Amino acid sequence: MFLHRIQFDDCPTYFWIFGHVLSAAFCLWLLSRKRPISGLLFFSIMAAITGIMRLPVFLFNYQIDPDEAQALAQGITLAVDPVIYRSVDPTTGGPLTSYLLACLSHLGFTLDFQLAHVLGWMFTLAALALVYYTANYLHLGTTVQWAAVPFAALLSFTQMRDFVHFYSETLSILTLSAGVWFLGRWSYYKDFKTIELVAFGVLMGLLPLCKLQAVPMAFVVGVFALVQIFMFQKQKFVPYAALTIGAVLLVWAGWCLILWGNHVLDDFFTYYIKANFQYKNNLASATQR
Repeated sequence: MFLHRIQFDDCPTYFWIFGHVLSAAFCLWLLSRKRPISGLLFFSIMAAITGIMRLPVFLFNYQIDPDEAQALAQGITLAVDPVIYRSVDPTTGGPLTSYLLACLSHLGFTLDFQLAHVLGWMFTLAALALVYYTANYLHLGTTVQWAAVPFAALLSFTQMRDFVHFYSETLSILTLSAGVWFLGRWSYYKDFKTIELVAFGVLMGLLPLCKLQAVPMAFVVGVFALVQIFMFQKQKFVPYAALTIGAVLLVWAGWCLILWGNHVLDDFFTYYIKANFQYKNNLASATQR
C-alpha cells in the first residue's frame, strides 16, 4: 500500500510546515467569509487537515502509552472470552472501551496500535462535531466555526502523547457530547420524543461504564435534562422523567444481571468501583506530598 511507503522521522519539519500553511490558508478563508460554510463542508475540511497531520501517529504501529497496549490486549481477549472480570481486568478503565475493541475484532479489524490511533482521532473529531451542532442550535454558526479552529490546530500539531494516544476517556467524551447534543436539541425545539428520551437515558447509563470519573458530569447533564422537561413540558414531566430515569436504571439492571449470571458481579464492584475510588485517594495523597 502507498501509506506503507511513507516514512517519518522524529521531527518531520517540512511536513509540519506544509500542515501549518494548509491550516493558515483555511483559517484566512474562513475569517474572510461573512457567512459560515455548511457543517458538512466544514468538518470535511477539518477531518482532511487533522487527518493528514496525524499521519505520523496513524502510521506508528507501536504503543505511545502503555494504556494502549492494555486496551488492545483486553479487546483481543474479550473477542475470545466475552465475560469481563473473568477473562480480563480492565482496572480503572471503562469496560465499554474494551468491548468496543472486541466488536471491531469480530467485524474483521486487526486490533493493532494503528487502529487505536485512528480510533482516538475519530472519537475526538466526532465529539467536536456533536458540540458544533449543539452550538448551532444556539445560532452560533460563524462563531463556533472560528472557535473550533484553535482546537483543530491542537488536534493537528500537538506532539504530546497524552493528546495523540488512544485512551479510554475518548469514548466517555463522545458519549457525553452526544448527551449535550440532546440538551441543545431540546432547548431549540422545546419538545421531547420518546425515542430521544430513551436514547438519552441509555447514554447516561452507559457513561459510567465508559469512565467512572464521568459520573459527576453525567449527573449534571441528566439533572439539566430533567429541568428542561419541567420547563417545556410540565404536564408530561412525570412520565417523561420516569422514561429517562427508567432507561438509565434498565441499562444498569441489565449490566448487573449479566455480571451476576456469570458470577463476576462482586469483581466488578471491587475492581472497578472500589478500585477507582482507591486510585483517586492514592492520587490525592501523592499530590499533597
